[in-house]
Amino acid sequence: MLSYGLGTEVGPIVTLGDNRQNYTQTYSVTRTVGGGSSQIGANLVSAPPNLGLRTTPDYNDPSSGKAVSGATDLASLDSYTRQAIHDLPTGETVFAGPREDGFFSDIPGIFDLLDPRIVDNNGNPADGIGQDGGGVDGFKGFNVLAFAIQIPLGQLSPVNYTAAFADLGNNANPLPAVAQATGVGVYASVSRKRITIRRSDRAPVNAGPWVQVNRMGNPLFNEALVSLADKDRYNRASPIDDAQFATHAENPEIAGLLNFVFGLSLATSGRADLALVYLPDVLRVDTTTGPVKLSGQAGFNRLGFIGGDTTTATNGKVKSNGWPNGRRFGDDVIDIALTAVASGPGYTSVTLVGDNVPSNDMDYNQVFPYSGTPHAGTANSKDSGVALVP
Repeated sequence: MLSYGLGTEVGPIVTLGDNRQNYTQTYSVTRTVGGGSSQIGANLVSAPPNLGLRTTPDYNDPSSGKAVSGATDLASLDSYTRQAIHDLPTGETVFAGPREDGFFSDIPGIFDLLDPRIVDNNGNPADGIGQDGGGVDGFKGFNVLAFAIQIPLGQLSPVNYTAAFADLGNNANPLPAVAQATGVGVYASVSRKRITIRRSDRAPVNAGPWVQVNRMGNPLFNEALVSLADKDRYNRASPIDDAQFATHAENPEIAGLLNFVFGLSLATSGRADLALVYLPDVLRVDTTTGPVKLSGQAGFNRLGFIGGDTTTATNGKVKSNGWPNGRRFGDDVIDIALTAVASGPGYTSVTLVGDNVPSNDMDYNQVFPYSGTPHAGTANSKDSGVALVP
């Protein structure tokens, strides 16, 4: 209990907002359709951080003190997460709070001019490049603040679009298997007030219109394909204007870097296949399929359609169960993207390319909000470089 906090008791948190919690964060949810907006949720409590076994015991294993994850149903989730899940009267379900960082990749090795540890380690390239598990997960042990929303399909307005890898298994339509699909496009953005005035004796003042400063659609487009010179312009733009960034998908610099470092001969231009995935930069989700397999369930494969993890849409076409058809926790988007870069545009053969990090350091939950339980502050570890076995 701290004198400047709201808590009046000392002890572990039991109920969100109880007298043992110094500070409780709440938020609201606003839905905008066309030009009209309406608030559909207010004063919604968020989950607390996982400080450790003594303060937030229900997140953690009582013996090891480490976070417990991998719930297969709502009853198996920790009580803090369950209390922070809110069903709105308009049909949506929302959550906000700390979660385990579900991304996994040897980002340090990738940005260090493709460190050799991310490529084949056993001397046998027949199983692909970077598929042996010797990478370092740069996201291991970290948490993030997550906002999750589950929207009934009936509230969405699917559109028809042309997609790559949307007619898999059809010998008459070989890879990249371009076909029509029906679904929605999703992206997230961050905006700030145009003006912030910071004062030494009072709280800061934020004024003016909201200005977009960042956005995210498909994995790796902004991070790995858009050039440094265009990143700020990309972050300010809307997906409807993404034709201006087409050159970054059609002429991927990452292919040239792979060629330079590893002596490969990958196509560095004419990549219409990548443009179909990345432009406009929204995460496309075919809404005509049934539920997909989740990480931890039988049949799930981190490589999606490359690993045989597919589903059939109502039009009879076979789709990937994972990215680039939506994106699931556990999809190895680094390996899927690099494999596409290495194998296209003709895909006469598929060359597996990855970063030797095949999985996340924690199990994901199989129920909303799906991301893993946040690591405990007193019982977590960052990756020491010990090999991860696929």
